[in-house]
Amino acid sequence: RLGIIVPARSGKAVDRSRFKRLVREYFRLHGAGLPGRTNYVVIARRARRREPAATLWGELGELPGRLQKISRERASKPRGVPS
Repeated sequence: RLGIIVPARSGKAVDRSRFKRLVREYFRLHGAGLPGRTNYVVIARRARRREPAATLWGELGELPGRLQKISRERASKPRGVPS
């Protein structure tokens, strides 16, 4: 599942809609490469709302590697033991 958060102060409705549209399109095309059964939340930053689509997609392309790293770190920690 995908959640997209774009605060109203991030810009005009056109900018917010464009960001959401680009993120949804990325996940539609590349979602199969992400770990399944996971909820994803993408939060827009104000400074990023006008960036070209290629820049945004490049940053989203780094997501699978980051998620795998986090999954490995969590898997290596024993459950029920405070960190």
